[in-house]
Amino acid sequence: MNEIKFIKNSEENYMVELNKERYGALEWDQDQNAWVLWPLAINDGVTYFESLKETITYIKDELAGNEERRFKIFNIDEEASSYFFTDENLKNEFNFYKSDKLAGFEANGKQIKLAYFAKYNAIATYERNKLNNIVFYMSAWQPETVREMFESRLKNKVFNLYQVNGVKVVKIY
Repeated sequence: MNEIKFIKNSEENYMVELNKERYGALEWDQDQNAWVLWPLAINDGVTYFESLKETITYIKDELAGNEERRFKIFNIDEEASSYFFTDENLKNEFNFYKSDKLAGFEANGKQIKLAYFAKYNAIATYERNKLNNIVFYMSAWQPETVREMFESRLKNKVFNLYQVNGVKVVKIY
């Protein structure tokens, strides 16, 4: 069992430790009205909930298992070998017309679409109708929770865009 600690630096900032090593920072984001985890292993934040208690519960659940539950990132152009993880297959499989829920908005001058795919328990982000990234959520995350996160991202216009050749796949175990 992993040891997880949240060490309070201030009302809006906590250091997160996993097995006595620094894992990242949990910070309150006023613009999103939500807590954001900034794991050291990735160059991006993960938005959670308005409630600190609910956020900590979910993060503990994510990290409580074994090492497989940590964030893993790979660029499919360089590292993935399976047939499914090629740009064209991803683009076909995650065409926003095939999504269970789809919504678009404009933010910072960018045309953004977010799509929820129940089959994969995943949220995909598109810029100007081009697939940019996909986040797969671990099976412990119930589909209802991922749908709620999808709705929250729409409401708060929360999205991540990556500068990569191809599609960036982010898996959360």
